[in-house]
Amino acid sequence: MKRANHPSVTAANRDLQRANALDYDQDTYEESKRVKIKLDAAQARAKARQDRQEAKRRRAEASSRSSGPAGNGSSAGKGEDFAMPGGLNPDMLKKLMSNPAVIKLMQNKKIADAFAKVTADPSKMAEVLKDPEIAAAVKEFEKVMKQ
Repeated sequence: MKRANHPSVTAANRDLQRANALDYDQDTYEESKRVKIKLDAAQARAKARQDRQEAKRRRAEASSRSSGPAGNGSSAGKGEDFAMPGGLNPDMLKKLMSNPAVIKLMQNKKIADAFAKVTADPSKMAEVLKDPEIAAAVKEFEKVMKQ
């Protein structure tokens, strides 16, 4: 049943159930149970597909936010005030993102996710610094910013 979420399929199943309730027939009842099982399974698949698409959309949205100006996910360069934790401005971000060591660190999904998390909510900095790998990356960022 490819179109199980289509309102007419659901309505047809409901009509079949009502008709059988008014004029009971064992064969029709058995068939309506099979139709209902197939309809429920198709609707569950459609819901799962919709959930996967929504999760994919959210990941893409989060990725574009964490990619900074190059991904057009930040407000840098759009005439808005842009500040990141520790007073990081667009020039400093450009300096960071032009450093090969920082670029390599940001290719690590865990570090990029932590960077995005702290960018979205600076109060999460202490939480992400508990991870030694992220703490080392932050030290590298600080070293580059001091150059």
